[in-house]
Amino acid sequence: MAKLQYDYIDPADSRWYQKMLRKQEEINQFIKDHGRSFYKITTQESGPPFHVHLVEARDFALYLRTFSISDYLPLARVRAIEKDSQAEKDFKVLGTEDARDQYLKSWNGAGDKWKVKLPLGGIP
Repeated sequence: MAKLQYDYIDPADSRWYQKMLRKQEEINQFIKDHGRSFYKITTQESGPPFHVHLVEARDFALYLRTFSISDYLPLARVRAIEKDSQAEKDFKVLGTEDARDQYLKSWNGAGDKWKVKLPLGGIP
């Protein structure tokens, strides 16, 4: 399984900028090599991992997507990025769009509590 692992970089470090820039370049190359879908992200803080799809690392932030939400995570918080190849294989086997949507909701951790936000005005 493909994985990137990082140690904490102290903001007071005199080479912080260069280290973060290298981290950003490594992540972008990792995304290019392994695709954008199905990753598990762990952060420097203790807590559960995030299951996301990666967009890119830019401006010292990791841009990511879940089922219908786009967001970013500061690169300084990223401890590890791991490709979830098994989840990707399981997803590709599913035949219907509804089954794929349900799988993505489950994999992203949304489950039954997932709420789709309507656009402004409330009309889908």
